[in-house]
Amino acid sequence: PDEGFGQCSDSFYDDKAIWENVSTAFVPIGKDFYYIKSGMLHRWDGSESEYIDTIYATWFTDRGDQSYWRGNYSALLSYKGKLLYSKPDCIMSYDPANGKFEVFYKHTSSPDIYGFQIKNNELLLQLSTSPNEAGIIQTAKLPY
Repeated sequence: PDEGFGQCSDSFYDDKAIWENVSTAFVPIGKDFYYIKSGMLHRWDGSESEYIDTIYATWFTDRGDQSYWRGNYSALLSYKGKLLYSKPDCIMSYDPANGKFEVFYKHTSSPDIYGFQIKNNELLLQLSTSPNEAGIIQTAKLPY
């Protein structure tokens, strides 16, 4: 139903919007926003987007035959002025002030990390064998 608004005819953002194929939230740090698009970390200053790094990661199935899930399932958030993003076996940290990457948290068991949050000074990990399943929540101590 039209509801009095009419049909949209503007095609300005068709196939070129910055949010096209973005798989995470836009996370603000300072005056910039960071996001993950097609497995790559980017910075956006409100007008220009800049590639930072490729997130090389593979989320394997639980079949044991080296089959894997297509796509990137990294989550992204900010913590103490740094960006944190997940890979299947760790949480990585990126410091925009100096451009350094480091492992923030190492996950040493199964299943893989598909999401994470920081809540009440704890790291909450969403662990699953599939991006299609909710999995379980595991808590861990924050490294700092």
